[in-house]
Amino acid sequence: MKVNIIDQDIYGNGVAKIDSIPIFVEKALPTEEVDITVYQDKKTYKRATLNSIITPSKDRMVPRCPFYDACGGCDLLHQKYESTLEYKKNKVLSNLNRIAGIKDIEVSKIISGDQYNYRNKVTLHVKDNKLGFYKKNSNDIIEINECLLLNSKLNDIIDVFRKINLNNISEIVIKISEHSGQILVLITHINSIKHTIDELIKTNLISTIIINKEDELHVVYGDGYIVEKVGEYLFNISANSFFQVNSKIANEVYKEISSYLINEKKSTLIDLYCGTGTIGISVANKVKEVVAIEEVAEAIINANDNKVLNNINNIEFILGTVELNISKINSANIVVLDPPRAGCDSKALEYIMTLKPSKIKNMAGDSATWARDIKHISEEYAIKDIVIADMFPNTYHVETIVLLERKANKE
Repeated sequence: MKVNIIDQDIYGNGVAKIDSIPIFVEKALPTEEVDITVYQDKKTYKRATLNSIITPSKDRMVPRCPFYDACGGCDLLHQKYESTLEYKKNKVLSNLNRIAGIKDIEVSKIISGDQYNYRNKVTLHVKDNKLGFYKKNSNDIIEINECLLLNSKLNDIIDVFRKINLNNISEIVIKISEHSGQILVLITHINSIKHTIDELIKTNLISTIIINKEDELHVVYGDGYIVEKVGEYLFNISANSFFQVNSKIANEVYKEISSYLINEKKSTLIDLYCGTGTIGISVANKVKEVVAIEEVAEAIINANDNKVLNNINNIEFILGTVELNISKINSANIVVLDPPRAGCDSKALEYIMTLKPSKIKNMAGDSATWARDIKHISEEYAIKDIVIADMFPNTYHVETIVLLERKANKE
């Protein structure tokens, strides 16, 4: 079947229409005429695979990765980088319009960096002694020898694992510090893997090794964490602690957040979903005090270590979920939100409204849930600025940073 691609959906798929019914075509781009095969035929939509490209888009490129057609890690390697940035900007604005009903607003800045070799973390799956990523929409393993998205040193560690016995291992997480070059390895296993650990230590490439057996973590080599740097601040990062996967873009994002805190020395800032405390610590010198909440115990341990490491005295970290702990905070002039992709808890948003902060700075990895959250507070808060950060090049994901200010008639 021949169709013309007229748009791109939120997952990067091309969109065609026949009799007003959308057809989502994998790896097709707007303006292209393509030949497709429909594999899912619903009443309100269809899904199709791309057989051939009759008329290619000017934004199409040949993917550099030999695993691209099978691997589920990337979505946009067939699209020129500048075009992907435009696509992400349009997606953010479309979600804001469609979900929150907010129009006539523009993105003020796009923060971008390296298209390749940007990831400081990778999760690898092991099955039948095969090491790699899951095939798209399946649990089959695609064996890889290199991933273009990873810091090159992570690819070196993958090569080490490919040469050793992987029996009894089900998953491997590898993290690297862009600042120190330290490498952390977390191995999930079933039975003893002492020989594997010994082989890894001999390489002198790995700084710390942690094993996960039945959801219990044990440090078997090194300190159990690596040290990263954001701006002028150092951060301990352990196995389960969240840290942005793109260190260079994270640096720029935190600078952006800090730039909004002018003349706020008397203000209280609350940092929700704070992780290892990167945002709160990075902006603590701009405000009177910071109160931060995070539900991952390991992250809070890191956060308190980071507080000491950076000699920060005006920040308090609270362990627990945001929705159950935000009521412990009695006042706030500024709120920073960095929720998971599911968005901010509605009860937390309601409580934030009672605090009546003058500014809310929201970071989101899913612009649809971000738009939903903004709709929830749009009666009292107006968007003053939107910045998008390409934290995940070659994928459909985009990080959005928005500044909201309390409306004058709501003061």
